[in-house]
Amino acid sequence: MSDVYWGKDIHPPVFWLDSRFKTLSKKLGDCFSLINERSQAALNAGGSLDFKGYIRLLDERGLSGLRYSVAQGGTDDGLWSQALFAERLGHVISGAVGMGLTIHYDMVAPVIAAHGNTACQQRFLKPALRGELLFSHAVSEASAGSDFSNISCTAQRHKGGWLLNGTKTMISLATAADVHFVLARLPEKKHHFIW
Repeated sequence: MSDVYWGKDIHPPVFWLDSRFKTLSKKLGDCFSLINERSQAALNAGGSLDFKGYIRLLDERGLSGLRYSVAQGGTDDGLWSQALFAERLGHVISGAVGMGLTIHYDMVAPVIAAHGNTACQQRFLKPALRGELLFSHAVSEASAGSDFSNISCTAQRHKGGWLLNGTKTMISLATAADVHFVLARLPEKKHHFIW
């Protein structure tokens, strides 16, 4: 049986049929139930959602960074485990919690894991997977929405860093995040971006 569906018959990945999957599914379900309780209590009390606390809770249970290598701060359980994470995350009552964790784990962290050097991964990815840092991503612009091909924000190298020129809107987790991941156009490149 293939781990990938390519034909007319849908075959679940072998991993989904073994006891490891069932154990992981239960652990995720239990953890997300606890996150549901905590987020509901915070909202009922007029408080804020504690995204870093939720990530720390996942990390304490060995459930943070499932798709990332141990060297990157993850558990090295692979993409099927992360797919299960996403499926179980769909049972979280608050859409804000689901979206926030998706941005953190599945929109920003993969880019750092794939394109960040070791120093970048040590500085940002590892602490983020432990719940010490929270990521947001700044993509949307008033004139482009979230259409990557039409963004106008630019980034230019400047004094050992980057000078950003432009305005972003609708930044999820903007007030809670420690690190903002800004999508910007490199002026000298027509179709390339800095992540």
